[in-house]
Amino acid sequence: MRVPFSQRLPVRLAALILLLGFVLVPLISEFERRAAERIVLQQAELQAATATIAVVKGLQDTMRAVESSVRLVAQDLEDRRLTTAEADRLIQNVMASSPALSEFGLTFERGALDGQTERFGHHLYRTGSHLTLRDLAAPDYQYWTHDWYTDALARGSAMWTEPAQETGGSNARLVRVTAPFYQTRDGRRMVAGVVTAGLTLDWVRQLMLENEFFDSGYVIVYSRSGRIITHPDPKVVLAETIESLAQKTGDPELGRIFQRTSSNRQGSVSYFSHSLGQRVHENYKPVQVGGWGVIVGYEEKEFLRQVTAFRWITLASLGATLVVLLVIVLWSARVALRPLGRLTEVAQEISRGNLDSPPVVPERADEVGLLARTFAVMQAALKRNRELEQAVQRHAEELAATNTRLKSEVLERRWSNQALEHQLRYDQLIINSFTEPVIVCTKALNISRVNSAAVRLSGKAATDLINSPLADLLEPEAAEGATPERPLAALVTALKEGRDVHAMRALLRPRSGAPVRVRVTLLPIRDQDRVVGGVSILHLEADASRGA
Repeated sequence: MRVPFSQRLPVRLAALILLLGFVLVPLISEFERRAAERIVLQQAELQAATATIAVVKGLQDTMRAVESSVRLVAQDLEDRRLTTAEADRLIQNVMASSPALSEFGLTFERGALDGQTERFGHHLYRTGSHLTLRDLAAPDYQYWTHDWYTDALARGSAMWTEPAQETGGSNARLVRVTAPFYQTRDGRRMVAGVVTAGLTLDWVRQLMLENEFFDSGYVIVYSRSGRIITHPDPKVVLAETIESLAQKTGDPELGRIFQRTSSNRQGSVSYFSHSLGQRVHENYKPVQVGGWGVIVGYEEKEFLRQVTAFRWITLASLGATLVVLLVIVLWSARVALRPLGRLTEVAQEISRGNLDSPPVVPERADEVGLLARTFAVMQAALKRNRELEQAVQRHAEELAATNTRLKSEVLERRWSNQALEHQLRYDQLIINSFTEPVIVCTKALNISRVNSAAVRLSGKAATDLINSPLADLLEPEAAEGATPERPLAALVTALKEGRDVHAMRALLRPRSGAPVRVRVTLLPIRDQDRVVGGVSILHLEADASRGA
């Protein structure tokens, strides 16, 4: 009988390989893609974190250096009376020694300079390689009306102003650090003026350019209030805050980043940016000087381009491998499984019970030849099976006879157990016939039986006494050889030696009431020549004395 084409083994093997290929190839490709993406994104996140730390460190170093210079000048001006020439000379010396500063100036309160000058406020601006002096007390400016001056006086310590567009001086985007200085007048310590140093935002932008590590990477720096100092889009610089930009772009994550950095927290976040139309990853970190914050971000798609290309290459290579494997399987199965037709015929004869059909002669020494030899062994085994069936039948008869004998033994054992139960019941009746308390113990002095008199005297239930130690009920008055672990050592020793104990004084501890004085008589119980327990008879002290 010929096997249908669809049920032939080579065809089914090829179909199975195709099915597994269509399932496994996408799974393998997806697994490799996810693994590669995870590795690439981890590397990118590490680079972004490193860039964030570098930007924050650059900002902190520059701002600390400028703030330290301002504080030193403010300390140097404590309780000093300067002339206008000395003040201008001090301003010029600071600008000459600090090329990073874009402006530096001194502003004094009314009459705080030399007692003759009403108001004095000079700032020196750096424009390229030139220095320009501006009088801030002129009618067109009047420094005492500006926030950077009044806020410094009100705060009383060094502070960084919000970045803003300077007008009338350097006409540049500036951020200032101010610090008040004091003088003692008429015994009172009063604010004498403000030291001011300014930086253009160009150095911040340069620091941002130095740490943009990807083509799609960007650095955002914002002030304490959230005003944007640097941004990839120059239109939003100084015109927007982080929170207003989050509302306009529909990216609430920016607002949450600002809240976290305001709370002096750092971290990273990955989200879909509506403004960029891409999924971005952003590391954020607060600047410890000035209350600024830094965000370093990049588009994740930029790093996944190579991963996507690698995925298509992997799919193509796996598909080609699958086709080659399919051809190999079809050819190998057709050549290697051809002798299986003869083996199928022999198997059908064996299934009909024809064990005398000629066995298949192995033609090869491979798995097919091994299968042919196995068929011959199987045929011989089937012949032996008939003999085994007869042997099994005889064995079953022997088992039936054995079963009958075992049933008889079980019945005899049951009668023996019933006789033992009757004997125990008679023993209990004998014990209960005693008017004095009687306790039967094991060799280890654990209570096994009690009579009703012992139950009444102890005040406990019989179930509470059974299997409990005798030492929980009795305590010898003269505890010879007794220990905390073995209070009735004398009785234990007597049982081991097979001796009787008469009139041993002891205290019986009932459940309630005072202890009762008793005299204990212990008689060993023997099973042939072996002591297996003992019978304790308790004589109340009063009864014992009357008997005496």
